[in-house]
Amino acid sequence: MKTKALIIIIVLLVVVISAVTVYPMLIGKGSDNDNLEKEEHINLQLGDPFITNVTDSKSLVKVGVTIRLNDKEAAKQLEENSGEVRDIINFILRSKTEEEFREQSIQRVLKEEIRSKINERFDFDCVEDVFFTEIVLQ
Repeated sequence: MKTKALIIIIVLLVVVISAVTVYPMLIGKGSDNDNLEKEEHINLQLGDPFITNVTDSKSLVKVGVTIRLNDKEAAKQLEENSGEVRDIINFILRSKTEEEFREQSIQRVLKEEIRSKINERFDFDCVEDVFFTEIVLQ
């Protein structure tokens, strides 16, 4: 009789622990840290795509850019200085040759340059990533 009671208690304990563990995942709440991380990412769309000439070429490049930030104040500062941000990106795009735009590594190179130049200019480290919505070379 005691072994049956012990087995029932163990089974109930396993069921309760499983329910407590699985319930938050089923309702999609996750942990508080997951929710805070999601809220801290701000994607800043920089308006119309950039259209600029390419170094030593008659070609033009059209690039749509979105910047991912991890700080709301930094996003506000970049929005207020969007002209300067666009100038930084235009300068980087104009500095590339047609050959560079044809290389497979161009997106990685542009992402890193844009991220580092904006962080450097505004004296923060809030730009986490740069996304390209389009890149067209004509």
